[in-house]
Amino acid sequence: FKNTLFSRTVRDGNWELDIGTSPALNAVVRRGMGENFDLGVGTEVLFLPVFFVDGKYAFINNPDKGTSLSLYGGAFAASDFTATTGFFVGPVVSYKYYRFEPYFAARFNYVDWDATEIDADERDDLTYDLVVGYDVNFSYLQLTAGTSFWFSEKFGLNFYVQYFNFFTSHVVEDDDDDSFMPGLGALFRF
Repeated sequence: FKNTLFSRTVRDGNWELDIGTSPALNAVVRRGMGENFDLGVGTEVLFLPVFFVDGKYAFINNPDKGTSLSLYGGAFAASDFTATTGFFVGPVVSYKYYRFEPYFAARFNYVDWDATEIDADERDDLTYDLVVGYDVNFSYLQLTAGTSFWFSEKFGLNFYVQYFNFFTSHVVEDDDDDSFMPGLGALFRF
């Protein structure tokens, strides 16, 4: 699911609302819990919702202009017919230059996906029969590169592409275990 967009924080006491598509619809609310630490909650919905909490600590934090570097991580759980949980962690670097802010994030993701405890009534309601009976643990690398264009200090648009590389071949059915996904979002700070 969606990665954090840049390395600099929203700063102590400030809020950020990030909505978009990656290609799943997503929304994240973050609050600055200090000058160098943000805490966020969010959801992403393609077929069924995934909820997550995340944190970002900036080791280098340049709010107006320059390079920022942070460590980003969190945990997620899906609200569906399976027991899906996991965590993610990775570095983020960004460079703010006037209205532009290009960034790059590399994130390790671990997923525990268990669909073995589905009863007969739940099986009848499934959209996809292929998920029944699977208990899969897998991990993947998610690379995100993009840029934000800030129209003001309070509003920006974001364009990015994400690359996914699955470390285990049983997650995807064909030989192509790599994929690219574009994303678009709007950022509101208050």
